[in-house]
Amino acid sequence: MNIRIILRGESGIALIITLLILVLLVTIIMEFDFSTRREMRSAGNFRDEMKAYYLAKSGVNAARATLKDDKQGSNKYDALTEIWASPIPPIPLGDGFVSAEIVDEARKINLNSLVKGNDSADEFTRNQVRRLFELLEIELDLVDPIIDWIDKNNEEEPGGAETSYYNGLDRPYNCKNSPMETISELRLIKGINADIYKKVSRYLTVYPYPVKNKSDVINIININTADPLVIKSLDPAIDAGEVERIIQNRPYSDVTSLRTTLRGILSSDAYNKIVGHINVSGEIFQISSEGNVNGIKKKIYSIVERKSTKDLAVIYWRVE
Repeated sequence: MNIRIILRGESGIALIITLLILVLLVTIIMEFDFSTRREMRSAGNFRDEMKAYYLAKSGVNAARATLKDDKQGSNKYDALTEIWASPIPPIPLGDGFVSAEIVDEARKINLNSLVKGNDSADEFTRNQVRRLFELLEIELDLVDPIIDWIDKNNEEEPGGAETSYYNGLDRPYNCKNSPMETISELRLIKGINADIYKKVSRYLTVYPYPVKNKSDVINIININTADPLVIKSLDPAIDAGEVERIIQNRPYSDVTSLRTTLRGILSSDAYNKIVGHINVSGEIFQISSEGNVNGIKKKIYSIVERKSTKDLAVIYWRVE
């Protein structure tokens, strides 16, 4: 009787050990399967990321070719009616989709022209940016810290900020005191939060960038591509009706036709104030392109300068 109990107990222990070994083996197999699947997904994501990147790059190259062709075909003006200005919707290519868009930077206000080469503020651009902020219902004094960010001196504008202000922040840094290299620098400037940046960034640029030992950067707007708010911000005397008439007469084939038309629309005072700040073409463009492979997206933002029909210099390149 005692022997049977002992044997029965040993059988129970053996069963338990067998079950434990089985559970352990199943766990190991499941872990191995999970790890293998994870590595396969990672490899697949990496593969799709690379494909998406090269699709986005192909979109940039296609946009560059379009700008070159445009220069050959119509080198006198750039307008929203031209092929380059039409966004490319997502089109199938290879294993995914690619889309692209070209934006004329000359349709925007150049913030670097806020400060002249002699380190003084440019009153025309200051007033234009203030009017734009007013139209967007943004505090006008925010123009002052932008000027302080760009100028070389440490003297604060009435509503501005220099290094002493930025050094007093929880995460201190210095005021740049030199021209802006990207529009995203606005986020570093006193008073410019995410909401304000989102409102104003589409109307502002930092190109062309000031060249050392060269003449001042002049704020010149391409009327053929400019947003109505940018046109209205050129002078306080320009009203909504005049902006509409200016836009209705686009595209302007050359500067002469533009000036002739504006003389018939604007007051002589407004015309004389803005005539040195308007044009019908641009040479610097932003290209944004996106590649999408199996839901994996890669975006490329590039700024190019179109110097000739054969030469497009890359000024800026960012991958997201």
